[in-house]
Amino acid sequence: MNRIIYLSTIIFLSMFLPNNLKAQEIQITNEYKENTIKEISVLIRRNYVLKEKRNDIASKLSKIYQERLYDTIKTAYSFAYQFTSDLYEISNDGHFAIMYDPSRVAEMRIEDDDEPNKEELKLLEESQKRRLEERKRNNFGFKKVEILSGNIGYLDFRSFRSDSLALETAHGAMSFLSNSDALIIDLRKNHGGSAAMLKLLASYFFDETPILLGEIYNGLSDETQQFWTNPDIAQYKIPEIDLYILISKKTYSAAEEFAYDLQQLKRATIVGEHSGGGAHMVTEMIINDDFYIFMPFAGAINPITKSNWEGVGVLPDYEVSAEKALITSRILILQKFINETSDEEYKKKLETLLIDLK
Repeated sequence: MNRIIYLSTIIFLSMFLPNNLKAQEIQITNEYKENTIKEISVLIRRNYVLKEKRNDIASKLSKIYQERLYDTIKTAYSFAYQFTSDLYEISNDGHFAIMYDPSRVAEMRIEDDDEPNKEELKLLEESQKRRLEERKRNNFGFKKVEILSGNIGYLDFRSFRSDSLALETAHGAMSFLSNSDALIIDLRKNHGGSAAMLKLLASYFFDETPILLGEIYNGLSDETQQFWTNPDIAQYKIPEIDLYILISKKTYSAAEEFAYDLQQLKRATIVGEHSGGGAHMVTEMIINDDFYIFMPFAGAINPITKSNWEGVGVLPDYEVSAEKALITSRILILQKFINETSDEEYKKKLETLLIDLK
């Protein structure tokens, strides 16, 4: 079963892992740690997206263990957290992560089974239902939708999900915002997610002609796949609206892809800080019965720049601190409205709004 997570991120994982340390501490031996590291090294040598770096990363990981730097680590959670941290330092790739979760490993084995039994199917369905309920409680990343003064739409968006309910939620949000004169999409706390949501949202901002958004190079198959806007999936297209996207150093992965691609297409103005710098796609791979790894196996390629934002982040058009990004974008929008309108009464209202905002 396909377990691809488009541009998921260690920023999320780094917040998640320390909480796991509060759970039951599972003791592991040095022999077990060594065997786990060997399996991880094999997976990296075979699957990591940057083929030229595979052997170097795997060798450095083995060296860390040989120097006995893990001898003081006794629990599975601590091992996963420390190894993830070391793997990031060695590879400088924030998409790597080692997870200790025997129940998830069991699920993955069921997903890979062509003929699971009834008990396994029931276990899988219950787990999927729990994950869906958690996503629903977070409203699939749609934190806030509102109309700001001056008829400026605002969307605080935290996660790119691919669930059908997430896509329906996106349609609802965009319907609400479709009558705005300008739109701000706030990705300052968005850590990435799915290409399906990226494609859907982007499709709202172009007309009936499909637009090439980006390409994905698959390091395993050595193939490149394109993804385009789809005019048919956007229910309330707003191809002429002024679009501003807010980013921060916490903006990562699919959120960066969204900002980067629309910026290169001259369709959005980017405001805020340099983003996190993660342009890879990951998949979950089983290490053993207890651990699995988020493995970066593919990378984004922008058709205009022929490159991506890996390691450097998306560069904003207006560079300000994350805290000032929202008010800066609102000022830019109101100033643009004032400069463009010939309606004196409307202009005075805008000028009053701008003074209040400043």
